[in-house]
Amino acid sequence: MTNDPPDRPSFITMCAYFLRLGLIGFGGPPAHIALMRRELVEGRRWLNAEQFNADLSTANLLPGPTSTEITIYAGHRLHGAAGAIAAGICFILPAFVMVTLIAMVYAANGSADWLAALLYAVKPVALALVVSGVVQLGKPVAVNAREAGVFFAGLAALLFVKADVLSVFVAGGVVHAALVHGRALLTGTNAGALTVSAAWSGLSQANEAAPTLLIFWTFLKIGALIYGGGFALIGVLQQLLVTDLGWLSQIQLLDGIAIGQSTPGPVFTTAAFAGYLVGGLPGAAVATLGIFAPAFVFVLLENALLGRIKNAPLFREFLKGVNAAVVASLVLAAAQLGGSALHDVFTLAIAIGAFALTHWKNVGAHWLVGAALLIGIIRLAVS
Repeated sequence: MTNDPPDRPSFITMCAYFLRLGLIGFGGPPAHIALMRRELVEGRRWLNAEQFNADLSTANLLPGPTSTEITIYAGHRLHGAAGAIAAGICFILPAFVMVTLIAMVYAANGSADWLAALLYAVKPVALALVVSGVVQLGKPVAVNAREAGVFFAGLAALLFVKADVLSVFVAGGVVHAALVHGRALLTGTNAGALTVSAAWSGLSQANEAAPTLLIFWTFLKIGALIYGGGFALIGVLQQLLVTDLGWLSQIQLLDGIAIGQSTPGPVFTTAAFAGYLVGGLPGAAVATLGIFAPAFVFVLLENALLGRIKNAPLFREFLKGVNAAVVASLVLAAAQLGGSALHDVFTLAIAIGAFALTHWKNVGAHWLVGAALLIGIIRLAVS
């Protein structure tokens, strides 16, 4: 397979394309990937199909936002490390600016009655998206006894032990890999996972006096371990930011989910919304930097390091265990968010309808959120 693109653009042209993609890329990772495949491979011919498919396969195995990682891969193929960094930043930047501006307006009017009325139908739509994530990610868990065991163990750890959600992800991956490939792996790798978890906890506590650094560290951990895309992010934010740290209320998280789903670009820019509510503009900036930084590192190091293990059976079994633990966090998040989203029969009907449309009719999340906002506008107009 050749690494040379069929028709390599200039650096500025490449940056302009990914900036435009960040401005018009509604619909989440599936839509982003489809757009890039059509334009980069079939239209502009900057990449060939073999290159694009290889990068997509690898990105699907890496933690973090898949469409952003494919963007970074494309930039790397076109202009090396500088191209990778520039392409990723250009793709992320429009959504970061939009979400941060919305967060500024939201924070200034968060207690207003008109805003609550406007978002009345948005919250059950956000809940429906969470439930849809449970169904999509939970299919392999439901048919595999080992993954189901990791799921129930992870749910128990989160619900009764109040374990750190990211540590549960690591432990789930380790345990599943060990169950498949031998008990000898369990002791050593679990010890490593516990050591990492203890180090994270200790650093977080040590930085309580420096909230901006703590925001960055929290979102860096999320970006480094999140697996399963934007749906998985919801469960982690619920557990970490709402339950453990108390930085957001469940209503604020639901609103953040809706904003992240309804704006173009990567869904992970929901981090900017949460970061702004916690720490203002510096919080939005460091939260975004933290959650996306691992994606750049993973992609830039993949050929040298991860490329050796991405096809290894042990690595794949680890990711299956992580996915089972992610589903556990999503189930818990859906149960906890339900009380804030469902107020009456009408909101229940909206949640059921939104789930049916997104799950069976593949209606994009941005269309559902847009329709929910229209319902809110009509309610405001007639009240």
